[in-house]
Amino acid sequence: MNTWKLNEMRRFRAAYTLTNKYVWSKIDKAIINMEWCNMSDFIQAEFLNAGLSDHTFILLLFPQCLEGSSPFRVCDIWVADANFLELVSMAIAKSTTKNGLCYVELSLMRYKANCKSKEEAALRAKYMERKQASYVYSILNNKNVRVDGFEVVAEVMTDYYKQ
Repeated sequence: MNTWKLNEMRRFRAAYTLTNKYVWSKIDKAIINMEWCNMSDFIQAEFLNAGLSDHTFILLLFPQCLEGSSPFRVCDIWVADANFLELVSMAIAKSTTKNGLCYVELSLMRYKANCKSKEEAALRAKYMERKQASYVYSILNNKNVRVDGFEVVAEVMTDYYKQ
């Protein structure tokens, strides 16, 4: 089976059969290749009761893996906003026992849409702050004198690397 890259399918239900009150091990197997394995992560073989036939019917199951929505997450930047606590308090006051936290989550999702532009502006400001912190505004030249300005710093650095 390894040579041909075949695998035995996962069994669903009992792996034994009863015949005249004796327990016999099932010799029924469902063999699949890697293409079928790649179709679904949850392929299963269900061996049905033989009934009147001496053959065992196999039902191949290809269940779909249903992915749930991603969990709701609260961003730290929202808490810094002055309206955040007021919004959460209002949402909790309006929520009922029937829908509980669902209303609070819905309110926060609406709040998230309004805060998106504020978040982007804050992120851009932090990016520019980090970028400016990495700039070299002044440097010591080869005469050990401090010089300032982008053009002068660039000239000193190119002179250093030319040597």
